Amino acid sequence: MAMNEQFLENWEPNEWLVEWAKQFFDGVHIGEIWAPEGSGISYVKTSDNTWSVLRMVGHPMATAYHTKFRKTFAAIDVAILN
Repeated sequence: MAMNEQFLENWEPNEWLVEWAKQFFDGVHIGEIWAPEGSGISYVKTSDNTWSVLRMVGHPMATAYHTKFRKTFAAIDVAILN
């Protein structure tokens, strides 16, 4: 396993990030898109507690960001559908 894969496997969002995510994502309306700049991935909010991957470029960094986003969403009880 590569070093960055080990980091991603063990990475968890901290308390500040979890609180930020709760506030931010609660304010997004169903049908709106979130595409963090430079991540190579975009999501669309499909329900109050569900987002779907809208687009993801085929690059290892996009996959890494997606792994971190999935863990952040899980920490606030939100599902991500591929």
